[in-house]
Amino acid sequence: MKNSFIVMIKCMQILFYYCFIGFSAKSGIFRYICMFCIINDREMCNWVNKSGIVTIVLFIFCTVFFSCEEISFGKDQDTAEMLCNRVWVDFYDENDYTECRRELSFYLDGGGIIRYDYYNIYTGDLLDTFSEYFYWDWSIYGHSIDMEFSDGYSYFDDIIVSGNYLSGILDGYKVTFTDGYLLD
Repeated sequence: MKNSFIVMIKCMQILFYYCFIGFSAKSGIFRYICMFCIINDREMCNWVNKSGIVTIVLFIFCTVFFSCEEISFGKDQDTAEMLCNRVWVDFYDENDYTECRRELSFYLDGGGIIRYDYYNIYTGDLLDTFSEYFYWDWSIYGHSIDMEFSDGYSYFDDIIVSGNYLSGILDGYKVTFTDGYLLD
């Protein structure tokens, strides 16, 4: 039992030196010195092993590091909650006499809906309405969303959710949506 514990501690020390100290050191020389000491078990590193400092630090490091919850980068729950369950609204001119009010909604279950309301610029009359459901997921490229419609894909890149604003590049066009709650 004692031998297996020592082997486990030695393995943890190698892992600690190689991963933690080796990759975080600014100088590659430091990494090679540590690896040289562990592999060859030289006397200059034995005092650290005998004092138990490495074992204590390694135990604390492993306990803290491996007990953490999963962390996702750029796709965290806070960003999703800020993005979802809101109606995001923007306006753009379709042509010389038609303005479009576009509403975009994302849901935490991966669904969403986009709605277009076309108005006559001069009279304010509603000309046409179109809605379409889609499925969305975070892109592998970080702060981007892939939206799958029945007839193809749409891409929302460089997303920034800040307070009551959602901005980014939607299918190649720079857009800024406002929380619909503020407009109504």
